[in-house]
Order: sequence, then C-alpha cells, then structure tokens
Amino acid sequence: MSPEQVLHPDRLEMRVRNALQAALIRRMQGKIMSKEEVLAWVEEHGGRISNIIDDPRETAIRNAAQAGDFERAAELLEARLHEIES
Repeated sequence: MSPEQVLHPDRLEMRVRNALQAALIRRMQGKIMSKEEVLAWVEEHGGRISNIIDDPRETAIRNAAQAGDFERAAELLEARLHEIES
C-alpha cells in the first residue's frame, strides 16, 4: 500500500489515477493537447473524476483501471460522467 493509500484507503494509486486520467482525456478530447490544455481540463473536471474513481461502489471502473485496462476504465468513467451531468 502506498503512503497515500494509508491516509486514503479508497483512493487508487497515483500511477493508476494518472494513466486513467490520460486515457480519459484522449477519449474525450480526441486530440493531443498541450500541457496547458491538459492542466485546464484537469482543473475543470478533476474533482468530479476523483469523486467517481475514489467511490468504492464504482467497482467496474476501479477494477478495470487496477487491471491496467485504462481504455475500458476510461470508457466506463466517461459514461458515468455523462450520467451525472445529465
């Protein structure tokens, strides 16, 4: 368990979170973004994304990400974001 997970046991490891977020950005934006664009996107959407992926009830997203299937996890996460926003 990473030091972060000791403090917040429901959080995915940072390397998993980062890879999932990168896959989600590619999926939702469909283009390569500059560092500034990525930071702005994360600032706008990061809180909602964290709330979803840190929710232990979101097992499908979390399991796919932990298994390294970031494209599948991003697909599920995008669908969940759209559910929440509508």
